[in-house]
Amino acid sequence: MRLHPEEMELAQAYWRSLEFEPLAPEQIKRLGEQGKDLREWLRTHQALHNLINAAVFLFLFLADYWVLLKMPRWLLAPGEAHSNGRLALAGFLAGSLHSILFYSLGVYSMHEGAAHKSIFAGRGRIASVANFLASNICRLAACDPNHYAKHHMSHHSRFGTAADGEFLNFVRPRRLWLTLLPLGALTNFNDFLAHRAEKYTRSRIVSALLTIAFHGTYAVLTYRAFGGLFTLVAFGICFPHVGFYLDRLRQFTEHNLMPLDNTNGSRSLGCGFWGLLIGGGPWGSPCHWEHHLVSGIPWYQQLIVHFNLTRMLTPQQREQFLIEPVIGFPKLWWRLVRDLYEFERRCEPAQTRASAR
Repeated sequence: MRLHPEEMELAQAYWRSLEFEPLAPEQIKRLGEQGKDLREWLRTHQALHNLINAAVFLFLFLADYWVLLKMPRWLLAPGEAHSNGRLALAGFLAGSLHSILFYSLGVYSMHEGAAHKSIFAGRGRIASVANFLASNICRLAACDPNHYAKHHMSHHSRFGTAADGEFLNFVRPRRLWLTLLPLGALTNFNDFLAHRAEKYTRSRIVSALLTIAFHGTYAVLTYRAFGGLFTLVAFGICFPHVGFYLDRLRQFTEHNLMPLDNTNGSRSLGCGFWGLLIGGGPWGSPCHWEHHLVSGIPWYQQLIVHFNLTRMLTPQQREQFLIEPVIGFPKLWWRLVRDLYEFERRCEPAQTRASAR
């Protein structure tokens, strides 16, 4: 993700002005002890760990098949004539769910697989092949695992600095608005994205070809089953946009206006509706703060850390790091947009004076 130097300056200025209650040393100590226990459990239960993660892939592909070829029959009974509106509605529902599922698959494969290499445990040839496949399945969702893995680890090791490969602690709303342009996931109208390089590298071309082959096959099947309008809406309109918009909302809210230190610089969307939708499912990134706090544990253990962590937070810390149920995410998004604009306006006179000198 391209670094904007002015956003780094704004993030540093905002951090200096921020009234914030960080985690206390005792809380950090308890998290470290829990992380040690969880990593020990993982070391002694590798087969179960592998089974859990294999089941995730199986679920996502079976669910996707059902969404694209079975669920539409609820609205489009075979042997009957259907209006264009009904066909478009069925295509919208199926295409949106397909896009959400492949957003979930892409985040899971890129993050847990390509970047952290934590999907399958073991050192043998079978484990190596399984990890290679797990890290590259995201290519079916037009993601570039090589590009993502290259830059993501600095997000942990150099968090909040100019060397952070995904600096997100001050992202101006305009960069989010540009992602809403048509085909923003594929074009360079904006630079607020992390799943691919801006240029067509060899790795990105491989991902594009695999995406076209996979979705082209499904497009032929849906065309034969439901016709051209359904297929156009599902694959031409919904698939490139719905999941991408969720991904941009996630990265816009995970770190924005948070401190520039790795321990306190993230939010957790949690395991409720918004966390699972915006985070890309339980195996995506709903508990992003927990991922930064306790390294080396897989997604399902991050959920355990989340539930334990919520019980040790003070009311002020809960307000800073978590979102409230039901309306929490829309409130967070609105507050971020409002405060980002307001803080940048407050900083403009100082920046103007500095430029004049």
